[in-house]
Amino acid sequence: PDAAEQRIAREQLQQMVHYAEIGECRRAALLDYFGEEYPGTECGGCDNCLIAERQKNECLSLKMSIKPLPVCCAT
Repeated sequence: PDAAEQRIAREQLQQMVHYAEIGECRRAALLDYFGEEYPGTECGGCDNCLIAERQKNECLSLKMSIKPLPVCCAT
């Protein structure tokens, strides 16, 4: 392969690595790659969105299970 083909292959590899490492919605990233726009910030179906939703639910569950400590000593 000549230098131009190698450069293109390197750029494509970098794009693939970026997609694999991205922490945002993969559906939105894929649509952006093809010049389209996703009408939201999270699709709710890709691995990153599912992880974010699970973390939100766990946080809410923890908040609901925490009870305020009673005031035991008044001065």
